[in-house]
Amino acid sequence: NSRIATRRCRGGALARRATSPKVAVIGAGPGGLAVALALRKETGLDDVTVFERAPELRPAVGGGLQLHAGAALLEDLGVRLREWRGSLCRIRSRSVDGSELLRLDLRDLVQDLRPFTDSLLLEDGQLASSTVMRDALLDAMVAELPEDTIRFGRQLVSANLVPEGDRVSCRFTGEASPLEFDLVVAADGICSQARQTVTGEEEDTAPRYTGLRIQYGVREAGGRPEGCEEEAHQWFGEGVYALTATYGGLEGKLFEMIAVVFRDDQPIVENADWDAAEVRESCLQRLREAGHGREVLDVAEGCTRFFELGVCERPVAATSWHKGRLVLLGDSAHAMPPFLGQGANQAVQ
Repeated sequence: NSRIATRRCRGGALARRATSPKVAVIGAGPGGLAVALALRKETGLDDVTVFERAPELRPAVGGGLQLHAGAALLEDLGVRLREWRGSLCRIRSRSVDGSELLRLDLRDLVQDLRPFTDSLLLEDGQLASSTVMRDALLDAMVAELPEDTIRFGRQLVSANLVPEGDRVSCRFTGEASPLEFDLVVAADGICSQARQTVTGEEEDTAPRYTGLRIQYGVREAGGRPEGCEEEAHQWFGEGVYALTATYGGLEGKLFEMIAVVFRDDQPIVENADWDAAEVRESCLQRLREAGHGREVLDVAEGCTRFFELGVCERPVAATSWHKGRLVLLGDSAHAMPPFLGQGANQAVQ
């Protein structure tokens, strides 16, 4: 059980030191912020700093996430999810001609498989499965950390073990000299700068493009059929998969997102300055050509924000996820495709 494992950290050697060890967390995504919360709240460590390469955590960036056991764990850590999260109770899968492929009630499934599914329940027995916009999730997590925990504009350049092996020396952009820490948790993503120090891998194990791309569209709620707010709908067309769902967002607003998955074997440079209008037209054309129906198009046509990403993979760091006091977390250790919230849930847990 991930919650029990987290609490076991309380008795760790680091927490027993007379003075609080100095801890660095690299990356202010869901995984990095979760480990910062756990270290402070479950072990009593108070010198925990998160280093984030972005200049700030901006609203309206990224799409929606599905959280399951990760949501229960975050509530245990004090993150007030219930104030704004959307509930996810059912999943429906259909082909573009309307034929039903799957109807799954998550509450029934969890009850039928207990006690193996207890990690999917909140303390009051309610289903933990949730939908939330990424910016709202990060905002709620940051609210539970001291104000000066995150240092923005700090990209990791290198992380190396000091000769004695009980400290880690890190170089960051924006810092004049290296900083040393008793523990470094690298949650810096699939292109992790810390990974090679841990695994000793060569450059030929860099992230590899899988040939799959995802186009995302986000809008305020109102485009989906009434009564399906607690359902995620999957649609399977010829070469084009679409997912629509409703997500809790900042200030209690509800949003809808569509994710369109397709194959494109031509490598594309990521982090390009995508023209949202071009992505929108490409997405709508792709959905129409694959025969997707009115329910899917109604969501897509009303989206006011579009972006596109390529799906990359990287071999799992199988030999070890840590070396000395340097630890890999999330995609830096085991990159997950962005399907059904796998990456966020795995990193948080």
